[in-house]
Amino acid sequence: MLKKMGVVVALFGMLTMVPAQPNLVDLANEAGVGWLTGEWQTVNNEGQTVLLAFKPDLDNHIVQVHYKDARSESKGMVVLDPDTRNVKFWSANNLGGVGTGAWSAEDRRAILKYKHTDADGRLFRIGLTFTRLDANQMEVKLYDLSEYGELSSEPRWTATFTRKS
Repeated sequence: MLKKMGVVVALFGMLTMVPAQPNLVDLANEAGVGWLTGEWQTVNNEGQTVLLAFKPDLDNHIVQVHYKDARSESKGMVVLDPDTRNVKFWSANNLGGVGTGAWSAEDRRAILKYKHTDADGRLFRIGLTFTRLDANQMEVKLYDLSEYGELSSEPRWTATFTRKS
């Protein structure tokens, strides 16, 4: 009986020693977009403050995303799918909408391709790019996204966000 128990304990020990999956923050840093974490703000065309935050959690294996403006608030989660190695995104907002998307990085710029369904069932496809301007500023551009996942040639909206201190 003790011999069998020793084998079970040894087997369990070997199974739990599987190499750890790289965390999301390390992958973002390797891709040159780790600067995105933190709290950001801008003022929209109506003079209202818009807040955007990216907060690593669960030993840097997820990033919580929080967006808030005068009309809506949404929260989301970015995760690395260990099977496909794709960076995925899910979100929900206070108006009953939900969304899914995928993150990528290109030329030290973060890109989110996102499908949002509002509370009335309408589907919106958008792309967002996040480009670092300096240590305390980033440019965010919102694009229409084709059904094939391609960004439109010109953004619908552009804003400069400043890092909150």
